[in-house]
Amino acid sequence: MAKKIIDIENRIPQLARRKKRRRMLQYSFIGIIVLLLVVIVIYQQSPYSKIQTIQIDGADYKDEAYYKEQLPLQIGDSMWFNVGDMEQTIANNDWIKQAHIERDWLTTVSITIEEYAHVGYVQQENEYYAVLENGDIVGESLAASVIDAPLLSGFHDDAYFSEMLKQLAQLKPEVLTLISQVLYTPSKSDKSVVTLYMTDGYEVRVLIHEFATKINYYPAIVVQLADIEAKGIIDLEVGSYFTSFDAEYGIRIQEETYIEESDEQPASDEVPETEQEAPASDDTEAVNTSVGAA
Repeated sequence: MAKKIIDIENRIPQLARRKKRRRMLQYSFIGIIVLLLVVIVIYQQSPYSKIQTIQIDGADYKDEAYYKEQLPLQIGDSMWFNVGDMEQTIANNDWIKQAHIERDWLTTVSITIEEYAHVGYVQQENEYYAVLENGDIVGESLAASVIDAPLLSGFHDDAYFSEMLKQLAQLKPEVLTLISQVLYTPSKSDKSVVTLYMTDGYEVRVLIHEFATKINYYPAIVVQLADIEAKGIIDLEVGSYFTSFDAEYGIRIQEETYIEESDEQPASDEVPETEQEAPASDDTEAVNTSVGAA
């Protein structure tokens, strides 16, 4: 079989064209790289690479202006920051539990925060400080007029105070707002007793470790007492009992009412003795009324 003979004169133009195409591709690639670098430099120098708007969602206890002042991000900063590191930095704020950041459009940064619930306040040298659900006391004094959670008083035992905060964090928001003050009032037999002063005028005694379970039922308990005109003490330490202030402090009327409980709260058959009882007079009848469960 005869071998094919290639004419070198015909081959040279083909090699030249291939070489030219390869050179054009190289020039095009270099041109694209240079163009991208120029675009990046121009973008970095333009307003479109800077933060022009910061949006904050989830600010309830502190306003949006407060968080904008505290943010490590400011208007005019580069849009190209490390999101993970920035979220961690924002979460270092005393009020913030966690933060989530998104870049919206070209120049907007959206920050969604979750705040620690403030479950109470403490008074120190005539100043009020918020107590957060994690136990931190925020070092910013507040005016008494803005207090919207219970004042916590008398706690000298850190363990009971810590447990109290955990229990308060489990309350329904609408129930938490009904508590004006939580006073630590340990007895000789039980060191975990607290006394609540409610905004509707009642006084409640309960054990700390049962606090959330029982106090979340407080609105239903008050409904059962609607027919009783006198205000008084609701004792939830053992069962549920109501005693008017007059009966408790031995002024004139001796009145004690047993409150039937729901299935979650075991009832007691005996009415506990109050610390001070005045004997019923001839014209005053002691009341021991069973009230239907709500």
